[in-house]
Amino acid sequence: MTELSGGDPNSGRPAVAPPTYPQPGYRAYPPSGYDGYPHPGLPTKSLRGLAIATQILLAIQLLAAIALLFPVLHERNLIQRIKSDPRSVTLAEAARADNTVNALNGLVLVLYIATGVVWITWFYRARTNTDAWPSDYQRRRAGWAIGGWFCPIVNFWFPYMMAKDILDDTEADVNRGRATRPLVVIWWLGFLALLVGALVQRGRGDAQTIDDFTGDATLNIVSVVIRILAIVPAFYVVRQITNAQSARIQRDANRPAG
Repeated sequence: MTELSGGDPNSGRPAVAPPTYPQPGYRAYPPSGYDGYPHPGLPTKSLRGLAIATQILLAIQLLAAIALLFPVLHERNLIQRIKSDPRSVTLAEAARADNTVNALNGLVLVLYIATGVVWITWFYRARTNTDAWPSDYQRRRAGWAIGGWFCPIVNFWFPYMMAKDILDDTEADVNRGRATRPLVVIWWLGFLALLVGALVQRGRGDAQTIDDFTGDATLNIVSVVIRILAIVPAFYVVRQITNAQSARIQRDANRPAG
């Protein structure tokens, strides 16, 4: 209830309500933890082109990872044969298997880097698009859409946090509150498994014994399987965010002015 002020019981003048001021179209202060402000009216950019490029690279990377799985399995089989009967495997056969695995590993690495560059560009654009809408959920500035992937420690959760915030703010005009994002959770768990696997492989020393070679081959198989499983939800996360933002841009375009 509006409080009345200015009245004087001795003067007989009526009390007058204090002046009111128009409220801003979005929060006067940003959400807790968010250190920037939304800028309604900023132009948004379509994600379609970058999304298609990202998905194509993910699909190629998936095919390369599947192709890598077979020579890695073959290499482990050779190691097992050497362990049971060293004379059953020739030096040339072992060298061919090793060269094949190394070549495909190199190809997968190149594809991973190329995909990462396009992915981060797409992800940054998705984040900057949300600044054009009233922001309820953004907890990090747009720059973290790039830096969050490279900064140690925080790269274990910042990109996941930002992906969820992007979706929640993109759909804020049709959803009440935060939505459950199981696809984003599955994608991020796959990425974390891939990251942890890479750290474990890097931490292993050079193989010295046949058991060391067996362990390395087994770890390579697990790493390839994790990569295959991680790529699939990543593909659909790109589609989910891109479709959500395309729908929001279309809704804004169809909304009557004023």
